[in-house]
Amino acid sequence: MPRNEELLQIAQRIATATPHFFEVQGPGAGDNVANSFMHELRETAEQQFGGDFSEQKICGENNLAADFYFPEERTIVEVTLSLRNPNSEFERDMLKAVLVQKQGNDVRRLLFIA
Repeated sequence: MPRNEELLQIAQRIATATPHFFEVQGPGAGDNVANSFMHELRETAEQQFGGDFSEQKICGENNLAADFYFPEERTIVEVTLSLRNPNSEFERDMLKAVLVQKQGNDVRRLLFIA
């Protein structure tokens, strides 16, 4: 199974096991839940894949990083837990994929886990 699909399954397991994860909690409490989720997702993924594919700075000389990047699958995975908010990072995540391609990386897929 491709790593991006495994990551999706890991994310779903963590979200389902987290009490009140799918409830809107607002600033503060919601940020804490999101940060905890991402921490657990990164740790679990690193153990599962035998390496760290998270927070990959592949967008050139800027400070943007892909949440996960699987070079052999040519896939960037962005975790977007707040797409319902008008200030979501959706546009910035799409920009990352464009910048990665402009840097010469052969990215063919941008997957959102939302």
